[in-house]
Amino acid sequence: MSTQKNVSITSFFRPRPKREHTENIENEIPLFTTEGEDQTQKNRSYESTDYKIEETENDFTKIDTTASEPDYFVTQNETPNRSKGVFGDEDMPLSRKRSLLFEEDINPPKVPSTQTRGLDSYEYNEDNEAESLTVGKEHKKDKEDSIEYNEREVYMNCKASKISRGFREYVDNYYRYKGTFLFPPWLEVKNIRDMDGRKPTEEDYKPNTLWIPPKNHRWAYEYRSGHYTECMQQWWKIKQNHFDSLVFFKMGKFYELFYHDACIIQSIVNLRWMGSETKPHVGFPEKSIHTYAKACVESGYKVVVVEQTETPQQMEKRNKESGSYNKAVKRDVCEIITAGTVTRPEMLDRQSRPLVFVSKESEYRMSVISIDVSMSKMKFGSMNQHLQVSSSDQGMKQHNQQRNQQQFGQSNEQFSQLRTILMHLCPAEVVLDRELMQNQELVKMIKVLPYAPEVVSHYAQQRQREESDKDLYIKLLDYDGNGNNNNNGESCHRSLYEKVVLDYPDEGRECRHALTLAESYLKLILMDKFVEFCYLEPLKVSEMEVMNMDYSALTHLELFYTQEGSTKNSLFDYLNNTVTSFGERMLRTWLLNPLTNVEAIEKRSECVSFLLENYPLVTTIKQDLDKFPDLERSLGKILNTASNLHKKAVYFDEGVFSKLHDLYTMLDRFKKLEDVVLYFLNEAVKMFNTAGLPSNPARAEGAGCSKSKLLASMRENYISCSQDIFNYKSMMMFTEDKKCRSKSWPRSLQIQEEIDKVVNKLNEVLSQIQNSAPSATFVNCKFRYEVEMTETEFHRYNRSIGNTMEITSTRSGFIRARNDRILELIDELEEAEFKLKESEEEFYQHIVSEFHKNSYKFCKLMETASVLDCLSSLATVARNSPFQMVRPRVYPKEKNVLKVKDSVYPLFAANSSTASFVPNDVCIGDFEECTTPIIIITGPNMGGKSTLLRQIALTVIMGQMGSFVSASSCEFSIVDSVFTRLGASDNLVEGKSTFLVELQDISNILSKATSSSLALIDELGRGTSTFDGTAIAAATLEKISKIGCRCIFTTHFQDVCRSAKEFKNVTMYHMAARVDEQEQNVEFLYKLVPGVCPDSHGLHVAKLAKIPDHVLRTARSARLRLIGSNNSKDSNTVENNRNDDNVDYFEDEKEASRRLEEEKYEKIGDEIARAHQSGNMDLLHDIYIKYSI
Repeated sequence: MSTQKNVSITSFFRPRPKREHTENIENEIPLFTTEGEDQTQKNRSYESTDYKIEETENDFTKIDTTASEPDYFVTQNETPNRSKGVFGDEDMPLSRKRSLLFEEDINPPKVPSTQTRGLDSYEYNEDNEAESLTVGKEHKKDKEDSIEYNEREVYMNCKASKISRGFREYVDNYYRYKGTFLFPPWLEVKNIRDMDGRKPTEEDYKPNTLWIPPKNHRWAYEYRSGHYTECMQQWWKIKQNHFDSLVFFKMGKFYELFYHDACIIQSIVNLRWMGSETKPHVGFPEKSIHTYAKACVESGYKVVVVEQTETPQQMEKRNKESGSYNKAVKRDVCEIITAGTVTRPEMLDRQSRPLVFVSKESEYRMSVISIDVSMSKMKFGSMNQHLQVSSSDQGMKQHNQQRNQQQFGQSNEQFSQLRTILMHLCPAEVVLDRELMQNQELVKMIKVLPYAPEVVSHYAQQRQREESDKDLYIKLLDYDGNGNNNNNGESCHRSLYEKVVLDYPDEGRECRHALTLAESYLKLILMDKFVEFCYLEPLKVSEMEVMNMDYSALTHLELFYTQEGSTKNSLFDYLNNTVTSFGERMLRTWLLNPLTNVEAIEKRSECVSFLLENYPLVTTIKQDLDKFPDLERSLGKILNTASNLHKKAVYFDEGVFSKLHDLYTMLDRFKKLEDVVLYFLNEAVKMFNTAGLPSNPARAEGAGCSKSKLLASMRENYISCSQDIFNYKSMMMFTEDKKCRSKSWPRSLQIQEEIDKVVNKLNEVLSQIQNSAPSATFVNCKFRYEVEMTETEFHRYNRSIGNTMEITSTRSGFIRARNDRILELIDELEEAEFKLKESEEEFYQHIVSEFHKNSYKFCKLMETASVLDCLSSLATVARNSPFQMVRPRVYPKEKNVLKVKDSVYPLFAANSSTASFVPNDVCIGDFEECTTPIIIITGPNMGGKSTLLRQIALTVIMGQMGSFVSASSCEFSIVDSVFTRLGASDNLVEGKSTFLVELQDISNILSKATSSSLALIDELGRGTSTFDGTAIAAATLEKISKIGCRCIFTTHFQDVCRSAKEFKNVTMYHMAARVDEQEQNVEFLYKLVPGVCPDSHGLHVAKLAKIPDHVLRTARSARLRLIGSNNSKDSNTVENNRNDDNVDYFEDEKEASRRLEEEKYEKIGDEIARAHQSGNMDLLHDIYIKYSI
């Protein structure tokens, strides 16, 4: 058999003369070493693997039929030891062996054909001399193979496949690759069981667990080579509790995946298959884990990271002490990565994507929490007033792993309110309890959100109220409020539930179930210790005073996503000129929560005006801030590593020294950030008393502000971090590049003395060698402390000491070697270095704890820098705008007014020439131009009505977040909520028609709008018949007039306009257009003017859409007939004919009748045309009234 190890999967087997033999491969593959930069495979070792090849009839030669790259995992010098033997009586065909592994009531699996790849037994079919393989492109089973096809369909459609994507992918990959790879019997679909022995088709089957055979099971014995080695037993032990997850299994400096895990990741990132394996097997270097983990998480999978928890030296020591002979180092799960629990900075985007929990508290209530890891804060408070709900209580729990900030409280209303919350939070993952997971409407609603979060279910055993309260009361007696136990003074490590309920009993108990769900889930994914570094900070939502925007408003107004699902050309994209990640996240928060406090709005807009006046200051700070990385994420990384999550893992880099270096670097960057912020604030204060003029007053009216109360307050209340940074940095010192250690930690100093003594002993050994070999020196090439000398000196010295030097590597003219004394000292050195790492880990925990006590100062510094970045961004928008922008004048709620002059739609105008957009004036409220809070807009299709509604809403939102607005002048009173009903779209996933979605938005407006709200309703009633639509629109308008909120209402229904004349607080407007009846053309003027437009000019728009002329002629004739039917004496006959299926309404039945009717309609048309040509809109309106058009 060929010894070539670099064998492609696309191979075939060629028969040779009959021969019987066995083959044993050595336990360990030689180490791969390369001098220079390419050492990614260095020191890679494999666990013990024994292969036995039994060939009952033929010997085969495996031939590579493809040109492939060298196998990086096998050295060129690797040649397996081969031995030949004769089969005994106990040898039998593989099919017989496999059949003995199953119970009598279980059908034996299909015997692997010659497609089976690797070093297992092969059966040769004389009818097929060769069989080619293409892994990843195997043909799926056709229906002709009815037994296997039906079997696959049973498992693909069972309950386990429906509730677990991991199980469904396992079934699919098993049937896809079963003819290519060998799966052990306990992993075959027909034999698979969960840990409790249930089949996948049984009701209580747990798809996240797997039954594996114990060591004394016959399957374990039969498959001990390759599938059940000592190393693979560790893998199976972990896989049995994480069957539906991808296990990244650490082996040396590589992460490796097996079986269906390998099949899944190979299909995602196209990793190369590992050669000479009968089982599916892929791997990648440890430094690439961020890339591959991110790809798997984004594809919807959970990643379980398994690390080595001891070194090979520790394993040898453990074997000596215990007298055992273990070949595999210890391994354990050290990290679980899901879509919402990504903590590695390399895997995170600029925006925060939290993990959200939704748990049912009672029949009518659910509950709320939020964790922001990077700022180390836990916030909580009531959500009732913020969400403005009254009937039912909807709750939610959010966990944002990136920013270490936790919030919880209550929210109300049904799924629409939860959808609004999720739209604000933009979660990457939503965890539901089992009961809510059964609600398909809720699950569908979450899945159709723009950012498509992952939806998972989790079960947590709820605490009994009496028992939990009693236990917590006992702990409360021992707790002194500083995390210490009053009985013994030891640190009191509290769970999430205890931390919240002990400090805030009333608020915590209201979120009992959500806290328990979060605590259980965080423990499951090994993140329960993050709460140690979370601050509790009450959040009074009712005092936040922010504008409320529901899901419909956020989507209709395209604040973050356009209708096409893109972030480009959204309002946030237009306003975002920030240069830091933490500034961008704060700007998103500002846009989601526009202020409703007049004083706070004035402070922001005043500061923007000041920066616009002194724009060189903005240029300076933007250049300085642009140099900083994501400090919020850096802080989160420090706190995450201090939570002991990865402490058990053995890394091949410097580990704790790298973490100390990261901490030192972060502190140094905070010092630079403080210098930048203080310089900016000090320069701004110097300019406050300097009279200045705006650089371009015509472009930014009101920009002549010479002082900013906000900047003055920020400078006055600034808390310096300089002394804290100096103190923490003085506790550490640099050793060499990217390495940092403690300066005066007592235990580390003691261990360092031991290390120095061992190093001195090594130098003494080198000195003794140099007496006989002067060229001898220590090098660290393949191994540590190799003695390198010339070949001549080596041979002379080695003979003189009895050839006790062991050669480790060579180079031209030189030999590297070590003796027993050097090896002994290296063992002592490595043991001392390991103790030093443990000591430095203790120091790291200590300094992070000290840092955490004062970290609020650093969080405040980041918040100040974020605010300056956001304000600079808004000033940049106003300065670079192609159209005029102005600082709005904002009044309290009581005034209820809205007046803008020369308003433009910023998103359109910013992406087109200024001349192409027509500005408009809008006046609502107590002004001379308009004294009513409601205006109705009519006009032709494509006349600009919807655009006008959007630009008014964006003007208010931008104004209340402190930005300049796109107008020549603007004044309005505070808007507490923005409601929209724009566009026409259905929701097929939730089973809602266009009209139903439309009416749900209207219901939301009518139930929640107040006199201080702004409602924008576009063409209500178009999703149903004309009569029903008119009736609903008129009734809705009547209700809104009673509420008294500001409202812009567009419609094509003339009856709605007539009914609106009864309301005193409604004014009529229309979008102007110029119509040429002779040419049948319409010119849209896009100008809002007073009065009612009696015609929508739909046929003219149809002509612009290139509708065929004969269709337009038919439509025009039909339109005149429909108009005339209202006044026809034979209206009853016409109606009967229209309801008669045998009558074609558009065909003439009698020529005489047709001529009379056409003359009548032509007369009406002539009068309308003359009115249009004269431009007399009142005359045109009278004609329509006369003929009841």
